[in-house]
Amino acid sequence: MSECDQDVDRQEFYLRLDEVYKIKHASSNPLLTPTQYASLIERVNLARNNFKKTSADYRLLKRYETVKTPSGEKLIFAKCSSPGKRQYFVNTDEIYDIVRLIHSKLNHARLRRMMDEIKKKYKNITGQIVTVYLSLCKTCKDKDSRRKLDITNDVSDVGSSSSLNVNEPTITFSTENNTNEENGSDLGNITVYPELYSRGQVDILGVITSSSIDEYKYMMVYRDFVNKYTHLKALKSTKIDETVEALLEIFLVFGAPNILQSKNDISITTKICHRMSDINSDIKIVAGEPNPCESDFNGKSNNDILIDLNNWVKRYKKCKWQQALKYIQYSLNTTFNKVLCKTASETVFGSNPSRGLASLMRKEEYDYLQTEDELIEVLEKKEWQHDMSEQLLQQESLIPAESFTKLEPEEDEVSLIL
Repeated sequence: MSECDQDVDRQEFYLRLDEVYKIKHASSNPLLTPTQYASLIERVNLARNNFKKTSADYRLLKRYETVKTPSGEKLIFAKCSSPGKRQYFVNTDEIYDIVRLIHSKLNHARLRRMMDEIKKKYKNITGQIVTVYLSLCKTCKDKDSRRKLDITNDVSDVGSSSSLNVNEPTITFSTENNTNEENGSDLGNITVYPELYSRGQVDILGVITSSSIDEYKYMMVYRDFVNKYTHLKALKSTKIDETVEALLEIFLVFGAPNILQSKNDISITTKICHRMSDINSDIKIVAGEPNPCESDFNGKSNNDILIDLNNWVKRYKKCKWQQALKYIQYSLNTTFNKVLCKTASETVFGSNPSRGLASLMRKEEYDYLQTEDELIEVLEKKEWQHDMSEQLLQQESLIPAESFTKLEPEEDEVSLIL
């Protein structure tokens, strides 16, 4: 008997499954007993052979087809009937063995990986069924217990230091935890529950500067996968509490995601979520495996952000890197996003941040302005010019009145018409 055979008791699994689905309406209950399964096969075959089909027959055939297999006649999903893409309906007696086998094959994988594998072949094994099995798996419970015992107060350091030219303001970062930035799978693969789309990613990068006395040595990059907004924060350390405080500043204004992921490791996000619940019980977030879609952020990887930041510091030599973060963040969030068909700022706030008079006038109009009185003078001049232009337009558009008057026909013309 394999290890997985001992992990979940078959009888307890079916008892729990019955508890989950006993309140479900028949139309939303995926479970088919062997008797129901056999009856459904018979109804499908009868509907297919009926010369005069009813609407019920058409509805049945739209969903089900039957195929002969070495183990007997089986139900398959009608829309995936080609041999290579068939999705089978199974009865309740088969569910336990199928889920156990796949769970063992994937080395005690979590829900998402389990469902990705199950959907390739089976139609009526749902996420709830798999969740029941996972909740009873002893090996999975032991893994979770060990993970909780490993929770400490510090995030492991990111990157290693390197010598830099002190005379040149340079920023570098370790790529150790940011490799394969473009190889993540798309969020579109997550189709089990809509709640899984509410997702955020936090990455902690080690920043190395030419200044040895700089107290800020780390950068936090937080991305919201729903509105594509990017937040950049400078950190002094990799302590969990400091990261949590930086995230809370974001979540209490912009809102928190349901799932938090990180390229640093799921163990880091587990600690962050655990600590955040301790500090603020009104916020509840769970840790998830990294599942990025870089194209959602205009291809701006962590590497690209660091390059932009490095270029900014080189250009403005008196500006510290942590001061430049707000400008890089502004640039990221006001750039047109192909996925949103607008900028991230427009998605969150309805418009891009106002740039004061620069949003209203040309540079040559506002460049010399210093006081409100000077602004009023310019506005009055613009208003006068606007009024004049309207008057000219009105004068130029005058048309002789006779052009709008339809002349009555002469008597002779009337008689001809008649």
